[in-house]
Amino acid sequence: MLGTGVGDFQADMQRMVEDGRSLNPYVAQFGHAHSIYFDTLAKGGGLGFVVTVTGLLLIPFIIFVKGVRRAERPEERFYAIGGVLLIAAFATFGVSEGLWARNPFVNTYVISLVVFLAGMANVDGHRTS
Repeated sequence: MLGTGVGDFQADMQRMVEDGRSLNPYVAQFGHAHSIYFDTLAKGGGLGFVVTVTGLLLIPFIIFVKGVRRAERPEERFYAIGGVLLIAAFATFGVSEGLWARNPFVNTYVISLVVFLAGMANVDGHRTS
């Protein structure tokens, strides 16, 4: 339920090989699971998984979808659809890669997310009544 804890994944995999619970001797070479979903579940358990997926994917996705629905101008639509596509791309890529474990991927995601959110906020602030 609580997972192995941050930084303990590789040590736990090594113990599984030594105890004979894993028949794959190469599994201990990996420092993280190669999926953001399994990696989060392994390190943070069910609670960490729900918090991570909700905070990093679901809430921003809902914000951008609402932005798409209320968009009246092309600029508004651009930022909202860009945000939806960003999250969809990283969520899909995360199935086969533990991108939260690598700083360049995290930086790319966070900076892109901030750019699209700021763009939506800026366009909303310049609406004419």
